[in-house]
Order: sequence, then C-alpha cells, then structure tokens
Amino acid sequence: MKYSVAYLVLTVASLIIINPTAALAVDYYVDGLSGDDANSGLSPGDAFKTITYALDVIQPSEETPATISVAAGTYSASTNGETFPLALKSHLALVGSHPEATLLDAEQRGGKSVISCSNVSSVTISGLGIMNALSKPALTCTSSRLVVRGCHFRNNYNGSVFSDGDRQGPAHIAIESSVFVGNSGVCVDICSYYFMSSQGEVTSSAFTLNTGSVFASNGGLTASECFIQANEARVYDESGGDLLIEKTVIRDNASEDNLFLGAPSVIRHCVIEGNASSGHLFQASLDCVIRSCVIEGNTSGGSIFCLVSGGFWLDWHMGTLLVEDSLIARNVPGSGSLIRTEANYYVTRCPAVLMRTPLSDDQELIDVRRSTIADNGRSLASRRGERETITASSDGLPVQDCILSDNTVRFDVHWDNMQGYYSEPYNIDHSCLQQEYEGEGNFAADPLFVSGPLGDYYLSSTAAGQDADSPCIDAGSTSASIAGVGNLTTRTDGAFDTGVVDIGYHYSATPPTIQASVANLTNPSAPAIPHFAPGESLSASVAVENGGLPLWVDIYAAFILPDGTLFCVGPDGLTTDLVSWTATSLLPSNFNSGDVVVFEAQMPEGLQEGSYTFAAALSLTGEFRPIGDIAFAGFAVQSSKFKVGS
Repeated sequence: MKYSVAYLVLTVASLIIINPTAALAVDYYVDGLSGDDANSGLSPGDAFKTITYALDVIQPSEETPATISVAAGTYSASTNGETFPLALKSHLALVGSHPEATLLDAEQRGGKSVISCSNVSSVTISGLGIMNALSKPALTCTSSRLVVRGCHFRNNYNGSVFSDGDRQGPAHIAIESSVFVGNSGVCVDICSYYFMSSQGEVTSSAFTLNTGSVFASNGGLTASECFIQANEARVYDESGGDLLIEKTVIRDNASEDNLFLGAPSVIRHCVIEGNASSGHLFQASLDCVIRSCVIEGNTSGGSIFCLVSGGFWLDWHMGTLLVEDSLIARNVPGSGSLIRTEANYYVTRCPAVLMRTPLSDDQELIDVRRSTIADNGRSLASRRGERETITASSDGLPVQDCILSDNTVRFDVHWDNMQGYYSEPYNIDHSCLQQEYEGEGNFAADPLFVSGPLGDYYLSSTAAGQDADSPCIDAGSTSASIAGVGNLTTRTDGAFDTGVVDIGYHYSATPPTIQASVANLTNPSAPAIPHFAPGESLSASVAVENGGLPLWVDIYAAFILPDGTLFCVGPDGLTTDLVSWTATSLLPSNFNSGDVVVFEAQMPEGLQEGSYTFAAALSLTGEFRPIGDIAFAGFAVQSSKFKVGS
C-alpha cells in the first residue's frame, strides 16, 4: 500500500496507552474468550465475559472511579454475545490492550453505535479498535465530556465520532493519538443543537483512506499535529462553527467538491500539498486566515481560494480572507482564479467579521501579506495563453510585501451582482511582480529563487554564496522585526532577516539537525571509534533537534559497509531499498529528542572486516531531499562477511 509506512509510524509511535486510573479506582476485567459473567470481574483470572454486563453491574462515582480493562479479542454479537451500543457511565475508563488487538466489532448489524455517551463526564476510552458500525456513527456522545486516546476507528459506514450539546448541556471531546482509516461519512463531527456549545480537540491523529469528510463542526473544532492523507473526502465540511487546524500535513486527498468548505477558519503552520478537488480548494462564506502555510502542488476544478456571499442567516455579508507569511506555489486551478470572490445581488462591500472581531473601515475582503505566489497556472488544455492579469488602481484590495512570479492564472476578484460582471483591482505595494503595476515600492523583475534546506523559494544572496542578490532583499514596506519575521529567513544559509524586511515567504531560519552515534553495549569502555568482535552488541542511535518552526520530516538511518554497500534501517529491519526509519514525524518548535535507538543487534560471526559507517539524515516528508548535513558515525568490525538481518 502506498501509504502504509506513514500509517505504520503514526500507529506505532503515537499510541502510548495511559491508564487514567485514580488512586481509589476499582479495577474490573473483561475477557471475551475465557471470562464468565457469573464471575466477580475483579481480577484477570475471574473476568467478566462481556463489557455489556460489566457496565450493567458497576457503579463508578467521583470518589470511586472505575476502570474496565478489556483483554485482547473480538467483542461482537457473534463472538461473545456483546450488545451494542455500550452505554458508558461517568467516572469510567474503558481500556483495551491495543487498538489492533482489542476489537469492538458491530459486524454491520442494525442501526446502533458501538459506544454511546449521554450526559456523562470524566470518561476515558483508550486502546480499542472500534469498527463496522453501519447506520450510526461508531461513537455517539450527547452533552458529555470524554477523552478518546489511542483508538482505531476502522470501516465505519456512517461516521466515526459524533458529539453534540443539547438542552441538557454542552459537550467536549478530546481525541488523542488515534487513527481513522477506511471510514465513510464524517470522521469527527462536532455539533451544537439548541444553542448549546460543543467543542472538539483532535491531536496527534492520522486520517487515511476515508470517504465523505474528515471534519465537520457547527460548534468549535481544533485539530493539531495531525496527518491527513489519501482520503477521498473533504477535509472540512460546511458548517457554522469555528475551526483551527495547525501543524498538520494535508496531502494527496481528493474531493469531488471543495476540499475545505465553510466555517470561520484559522489554518496555520500547515503543509497542504498534492490535493485534488473538483470544486475550489478553499471555499468560504465566512472568514478564513491562512498563516505560515505551504500550499503547493494542488489542483482544483475551480479556484484555489474562493469567497462567496453568505445567506440570510449571515446577514448577506461576504467573508474575509487573510493570507500571511505563506508559500502558494505550483497549484493548478482549473476554470477559476487563484483567488476569487463572488458576490450576489444582496451583498455590498460592508465591513464583515474577521474571526468574530469587527473589521475597521480600512480592512478589506482579501488581504495578502509577506507571501510568495509563484508558478501557479492552469492546465495546458485550459490555459489559452493567459498570463497573470492585474488591473492598476490606487483603491483596491491590499497585497503587500509579496512576490508574484511566473503565474499563468488570474489573480483578481470577480463580482457577479446580477447587474453585470466585473473585476475588482488590487492595491499592491512593495511587491515583486511579473508585470509593471503602479504602487509604492512595486517592481517587475525575476526574484531569483534558489533551492535551500526546506524548499525551492529562497532568495539568491551573495552573502549566502550565490552569484547575485535577489531584488526582493530589503525591499519591503517595514522592518523585519515589526513584520514579525525577524527570526525567519529568506536565505539558504539561514541568516535572520534584519533591517528592512525581505519580501515574500520566509522559511524557518534554524532547520532541524540530526546526530548519529554508535555504542558497544558489551564493552562500553571501547575507544571513541567503537570496535566490535563477534558476539558483542551494537546500538545505533539518532538525536534530533529543532529550534525553528514546527516541521514534518522523514528520518533515514543506514549502514554503509566497507565495500560501499548501503543497508537502510526500515520499519521491518535492514533492506537495500531506500526507505525511511520513520515517516511523517512532527518536530515541534524547541524540540530535542535526545538519543533514540534505531537499531540493536549482536554481531554475528563472519562479518566483513573493516571500517563501517552509520549514517542518519532528515528529509522533507514525502520526498528524499536531505535537510542540512547528513550525520555520520564510524565503527570497525573484525570478521569476514556482513549478514543482512543478523
């Protein structure tokens, strides 16, 4: 499977099941294979047979919370007589042994959820595989507060998690380190009926091979440090709630409509690449902030960004779009523009609402700042020789400190007010353009992009070793510190932007680094360059540090033999294929892993004698392009033949 490595890494690396049992908790046990509902349930050897019975007889409370530990096995109507939905109680933890081993299987029977929560609190669900719910979401929560940690939701046919607040009260659900694969409908749906608030938080979770939608909310939803890949689904469905997505990779998804639809949204520190949508990539009738994102290599049938007017309940106003400190490159909008606004007859350009804060009179519908917009264009079939078109005006929509280069796509705002169709020009200043455009600080020139540690849109700089200086250096409207990019860079050597701000997208100035080391576990007092004899144990470790912005990386580790043969350390051991040790690993800001062991082995007889090298490298996730220097650690072996997998 194309996505198995990334899925495996997120599955294995993030699932640390934490038993939330309090000091006075009562522990109960369920074993569907060897248990009996006539037992006491108070020990693994005297376990109940069904979770259903355990939930019937226990009475947890705030003073004496309960934990139900569920042994490995499949729990279903046909295997152990399990009855769904499992109605959870307050002050309860339902804990499986592992989400691939403890399976709650609805067997596609009836119109019931696998787990339900109604007006409960202090509930934790962990270590479970929840699967095959047919006509209702697998986990249904009403006016409840709970944590879902380290669970797998698989092959559920009408949604995976549904949480809503009703007349009984609000709802809050936190989903941590979980995996959603092969589900239909909405993976995580946060609703608020009767004006009661609902909140959802999703962290460190993976979504792959799902259909329908990944997220939907008319409450509030935060998704952080997630991995969303290879879904035939919208990432976000139309709703009225607030959405925050941060530090997330959204890659290779396909949508038959828009990829993102609706909601006041903040999307920051995300990588959005390789996605395809039949409609627009982003369509919003409310407000959207794109900050510090890389939006690259996406295709759409419509535009990349499209703002449309709201309906009656939105007072017929337009939303707003703020794009700031972002890279928008190599996208192909099909029949639309890169950025497009469509208004109906009832909408005027009155101040709208930006993330619930009223706009001042001088704020606009679209505001693009300190961004690089380059190499975007229509497919050859629909291009028709068009070039980027911008009409000069001194009173338009603001674009400031930006680079617009080599785009073959419209970059304007369209209004259809039932009385005609026209374009709204931009008020552009201090920007590098591919055509002459009036405005303070504007110029038409080649920005002289060069490739660097984190991408292809650094600015050429003689101080960083290139042959010429980009005209975009020190060409902005204010200082780098006031612009908030004084700890970022446009240079391949990572030097901070100082003085007058460079225009265009800024990369993290301190890319992550990796170190490699080898230790002789049998003989720790060995010399600085370890020597190994047959029977001695080798340990190879890496240490990763990231002092810059959050970044998703792949980590490679390999052994180089005396004859030059290279063996990579993959998830399944040594291989001559070029594979990563871990794929799609998030390195947060100010992260230091310390030494992490990637390989241990006892040295066998017959290894080739000579000098060996252990090497480690970081790469931008999804492509083998090392970030910074490759780390090396040498060691010596005193024998005669290298045996793979020994």
